[in-house]
Amino acid sequence: MNDNSTEKQDEGKIEKKPSFWQKLKKGYLEYKPYLISHHPNCEKFEEHVFKIRDKKFCIGCFVGYPAAILGIGISFPLIYFNLINVWIILGIGILFSFATLLSLTQFPKKRARKILQKLLIGMGSGFIIASLWNFMSFAWYFKILVIWGAIIVLNIPISIMHYKTHDKICKNCEWKNNWNECPGFH
Repeated sequence: MNDNSTEKQDEGKIEKKPSFWQKLKKGYLEYKPYLISHHPNCEKFEEHVFKIRDKKFCIGCFVGYPAAILGIGISFPLIYFNLINVWIILGIGILFSFATLLSLTQFPKKRARKILQKLLIGMGSGFIIASLWNFMSFAWYFKILVIWGAIIVLNIPISIMHYKTHDKICKNCEWKNNWNECPGFH
């Protein structure tokens, strides 16, 4: 009789849903490798990453974002102390940002050139952001909103090119963009 009541209790148990934090932790652990290198773990993407010990890092992100911060750090004092006109900084920023178009050529196929390209794109973005900040005369919190919008807009062409590159590489692979089956995504 005791065994029967235990079976009924087990049948009546409602499986506890995982908490928000448990889901967040599971998602983090699942996608952890892609946080520092959002490229699949595949030899076809080796030119898009560099390794430090056993960790892979995206060249674009780990060169471009620090370069943007450096560009902001360089341009703010130049503008503030009137060493260079803000329009010149903006022009240089736009010119450097056109390095994105080099992705349409064979230029970034070699790792050193790819790093140079990402450095130029990042510095250019930083110069543009610093210029925009200095052009605006609103409160700082509105400036941050405008800068945030500018960052999103500056990332659109890069994101489109990344999508096209990844799509082209993955379509020519034996897995044919089937990321659920591709071992590089697991």
